[in-house]
Amino acid sequence: MTRRSEPDATSFDLFLDTICNTFGGVVFLAILLALMIQTRAVVKSDDTTADQRPTPDEIRDSIHQLDLLASQHATLAAAMENTPLQARSSDDSQLIELSKQASKADAELSQLTQANAASSKTLGEMTASNAELDAENKQLPAAVAAAQEQVKEGENRYVAAAQAKQESLRLPKTRESNAASYLVLFKSDRIYLARRPAFVGDRFNVDHVTTNKLPGGGTEVIPIVSAGWDIGSSAGKSQIMSLISDAARGRNIMTIAIWSDCFDKFDSLREAMIDQNVPYQLWLQQDGEDLVIFFGGGSSRIQ
Repeated sequence: MTRRSEPDATSFDLFLDTICNTFGGVVFLAILLALMIQTRAVVKSDDTTADQRPTPDEIRDSIHQLDLLASQHATLAAAMENTPLQARSSDDSQLIELSKQASKADAELSQLTQANAASSKTLGEMTASNAELDAENKQLPAAVAAAQEQVKEGENRYVAAAQAKQESLRLPKTRESNAASYLVLFKSDRIYLARRPAFVGDRFNVDHVTTNKLPGGGTEVIPIVSAGWDIGSSAGKSQIMSLISDAARGRNIMTIAIWSDCFDKFDSLREAMIDQNVPYQLWLQQDGEDLVIFFGGGSSRIQ
């Protein structure tokens, strides 16, 4: 068996040579650069100091930049003058909130405007109504004066009528009389002839009244509702005037039992009796009271 030979070291030597040469070149370049820096007379620097004066090129560049900035400033100023002012906000949320508030304010303003229009209309109507009332109030003094004048005239007529009435209805004095009497009931606006002087004893006019004998000797006289003469009718007045005429011719008196519901109707009957000089006497009856008479002799107090 043959012995193996040693490997060839030529390639590794070449690598070492290359490394050495490269390192040497770098060292050489560093030394050369250091020498060049030391030997250079003037080195231009961008940093200037307060004592260093600018060069003409720097002055020209500065003037050019200043002219450019001045032109840009003039352009911006003209644009700002022509641009309308607008409210700007750095926060969009604030702008949205302000927009909502502005919309709400516009809605409230619209409602207030409508309410103001309605109030103005109502105020106009009230003003017109007040004007009418004012005109009526201005006419009230004249109307009140006219009414007062009418009241005064009415009072004068009433006084004159009262005086004339008093003069025409002056009553005779009360006196005693034994003359025969007609018995008349005046109730519920009707005249009931209960008894004539020609009747003998305790006879009554059964066409107008009914009677009841009482244990004490008296006689209860009750008018028949459907009978009698209506003082407000012409036929009734005719019958009453005929009765008064008969009393005047026979020189009799009238005994009248009158209930309270006919007091205001007695004036006409009294005037008729006074005109024909027929004396009378009144028996005042209360509501619900029955007439009870007792027969006997003696005089009567008459007017």
